[in-house]
Amino acid sequence: MKKSLWFGCMVLLLASPATSRAGVIINMEQIGPNVIATGGGSIDTTNLTFIGVTYNSAWVWAGASAAVVGGHEIVPEDVYRGITGPSSFGSGIQFFATSGSGDGFGVVADTVLDLPSDYISGSLLSATSTWSGSSFSSLGLTPGSYTWTWGTGAHADSFTLNIGVPVPEHTTLTMALFVGLVGIGARLWSRRGAIRG
Repeated sequence: MKKSLWFGCMVLLLASPATSRAGVIINMEQIGPNVIATGGGSIDTTNLTFIGVTYNSAWVWAGASAAVVGGHEIVPEDVYRGITGPSSFGSGIQFFATSGSGDGFGVVADTVLDLPSDYISGSLLSATSTWSGSSFSSLGLTPGSYTWTWGTGAHADSFTLNIGVPVPEHTTLTMALFVGLVGIGARLWSRRGAIRG
């Protein structure tokens, strides 16, 4: 019984990060003379309402709570309603990215998501965009972390925009998980010895 408990705990801990929904995250950083946004993740559209198609390129408008990443060419994007979140993340006006690549996706106002045309719920998204010769200040961006949410239960999801917020490196997260597993293992091992003694 004790071995199965140990095995069950390990499987649960190892499976948890893979099954938890992280939604989409866009990280905006000041790198030299440029602002660079890198985004990725997936979206569960189950509790969202499709409202039509728009044509967008990568842009940011802090005063209107809009951040869309991807290429700087105008492409069709599907529009979904049903999210809630901050109504602004600064006081800036609309600025288009000078370059970019990947899927076109983002948040527009505090109630709408733009996703690639014919997006399939749960598909991976990835994009990067650059505002050359720009700073957070010149774009009117207020540094911080901003999150929009929707859905409930298994279909709960989120969209997070980090502006100038340090993001933990993957190796740091892996090390934290490893240390936690070792701690649980040591505790279970000490209990095993106490039960035998």
